[in-house]
Amino acid sequence: MYRLHNITAWSKQLSLGVGNAEWNAEHLHLLTTEGRPKTAQEGRLTRQVESPEKSGDISSRLYNELNPSGSQPPRIYGLPKMHKPEIPLRPIVSCIRSQSYHLSKFITSLIFPLEGKTSTHMKNSKHFLEALQGVQVAEDELLVSFDISSLFTNVSINRSIQVIQRKLEQDNTLANRTTLSPNKVAELLEVCLRSTYFSYGGDFYKQREGAAMGSPVSASVANLYMEFFEDLALSQAPADYVPSIWKR
Repeated sequence: MYRLHNITAWSKQLSLGVGNAEWNAEHLHLLTTEGRPKTAQEGRLTRQVESPEKSGDISSRLYNELNPSGSQPPRIYGLPKMHKPEIPLRPIVSCIRSQSYHLSKFITSLIFPLEGKTSTHMKNSKHFLEALQGVQVAEDELLVSFDISSLFTNVSINRSIQVIQRKLEQDNTLANRTTLSPNKVAELLEVCLRSTYFSYGGDFYKQREGAAMGSPVSASVANLYMEFFEDLALSQAPADYVPSIWKR
């Protein structure tokens, strides 16, 4: 019998050391599972990719690439944030060879072209500097920067899937990348986002919400969600509070 935990503030837990009894009592809810979580996750993912293979929406070759048979449980490790007090750890879930790794890469290839369609999008620092050329900051204005705390693990899975499916439905180039419908792509994306678990210290932990740091699809999911969130915030903000320039 293997133990499977549901965890929320797992970055804090990792900083303290996963397995801390006092923290566990407050934040972890112990569940029991029959057999290894890997087996259950592999079965769920296999059933999801069998359907489009049988209908001809994906080739047998692609099905074999996406089939998670023989996968390895994801493992968590921490990267120290040297620039912050007490040097907390950034939790990274190594998804290489995990059950959803190849599916995540495939879904990323379908949704990555949706990114950067907003007027606030900046490709890189050079692009940002070019956008600021000729901009004058008035005496009653401030130039400020913001940092999102734990972006990947704080994005809403349900809202992200809704946003991405809507963008796929409006994308007239999707058929050039796949014969899968926007609804099916969204279903497969949800499988990736809902199957985030990892092993640590002999136990298995399940991430309740957000995208995993380390999954190939997480960056695109986070970016697309932020584009939606920015557009919503800027469109609903009172006129006096809308920034004259907003770039990300």
